[in-house]
Amino acid sequence: MTDRPTITLTAADFTAGPVTHYTGSVDFGADVDCDLVIDGDLGVAWFAGSVRVRGSIVARAGTSITAGDGITAGWGIEAGGGIEAGGRIEAGTSITAGGGITAGESIEAGGGIKAGSGVLSGLAIACRGTLTVGYRIVAGAAVWKAALAPEDTLVTCRRLGSGTVALGQLVETAPNKETQ
Repeated sequence: MTDRPTITLTAADFTAGPVTHYTGSVDFGADVDCDLVIDGDLGVAWFAGSVRVRGSIVARAGTSITAGDGITAGWGIEAGGGIEAGGRIEAGTSITAGGGITAGESIEAGGGIKAGSGVLSGLAIACRGTLTVGYRIVAGAAVWKAALAPEDTLVTCRRLGSGTVALGQLVETAPNKETQ
């Protein structure tokens, strides 16, 4: 356990509606030294810029997290719904979503990646643990680039637990080992 504070965002920190825009006072684009918890049943918790915290990010059941730019956590990222960023999604440990995980750029996790539906990334997807998805994995879907380098389409993981790589090249670093 760390001495890092926890910031909990509630409905009062967002506008009302199915897509709730963050209106709180903390600038999460400034690499805040905290764990971030977003209350459940908010629908889509939308942040105009980046969300960057040194601890973990948890969006409870019924809440998806969306950022206009990137989402970065020194520890893990977890959402009861989906996780979506216009830029990069990066976590020091695992990334887990009840729905899908979508990034305009790359997705990287120090542990595993788990998505209830699928994973879609403009560039490469990489994790040091198991990659587990309900359906499809798409890497290298960047429509904003004229051409992609081969490394932009890699799906690198310790092993693929479930799901199908629909676009991209799968590289398993330890396919026969039971690790997370």
